[in-house]
Amino acid sequence: MAELAPLKGTEAIKDQSTPFRVPYFVRTSALRACAGALLLAAVIAITAAITTDVLQERLECALCGSICTVAFYHYLKMIDVRETLKSGLDAEMAIEAIRLSDWFVTLPPLVLELHLMLNGYTKWFNPPISAMMLSGVVSLGAFVRLGADELAPSKASTNWDTIMRLVGLICFIAAFGLLAVVLCNAFVDLPVDPQGGWAYAFSIPWLAYGIVAALGIFWRNVYPGYSEGMSIFKDVAYGTLDGFCKAIFTLYVASKALENNNLFFGFGAG
Repeated sequence: MAELAPLKGTEAIKDQSTPFRVPYFVRTSALRACAGALLLAAVIAITAAITTDVLQERLECALCGSICTVAFYHYLKMIDVRETLKSGLDAEMAIEAIRLSDWFVTLPPLVLELHLMLNGYTKWFNPPISAMMLSGVVSLGAFVRLGADELAPSKASTNWDTIMRLVGLICFIAAFGLLAVVLCNAFVDLPVDPQGGWAYAFSIPWLAYGIVAALGIFWRNVYPGYSEGMSIFKDVAYGTLDGFCKAIFTLYVASKALENNNLFFGFGAG
């Protein structure tokens, strides 16, 4: 009897008991680095919020400090998952659930913070609507990743399952694309970025989150199982993006409140 080819879907890794080849303490290094950056940024932002006398800057620092604190907590949970479950479908699903939970909580306040950076600009970039759009994007992303397992082929899938997965993916792309259009229109409509280009620098990389998600879908449909390479790639890529879009962004806001922007971020002015 001919040997059956390995499945590419959930069934291929449900019984996986062999840990990934890379030691777990190495695997968690990217998560630990991002967690440390978030904690440092949170401490500096909260300190700036306490010491500054300008009300808006105090609000911005407190908001960013809260965002980094929440993100730091979620990264601690991801590290705990990596150290206990180590590998397999259960570990990857738990990591993704924590990551999506973090985005669901922290992205709407980031929208509000970006709105404050643009001096209250609302023609294209209305904070409540944009926050709802972001929540929709994260919810659709959660369905595609957790509910549809990144559209990986599976013996258990029916035609209806396939249709629902594709509809979810199309809606995810449409919502993410609409948010990108809103951001781009806001930037084009503004004659000058009031932050000397830093509003662009901290928001445009958001598009990279969608690119990483798309690569994950592609990877799951080409290679069997849930590869170690894909798992490491996601940890490093998302950790780098979170570190820049949250920790570095928070340091920018705090340094502005502490009047040290020319020292740390002066090359973006002008």
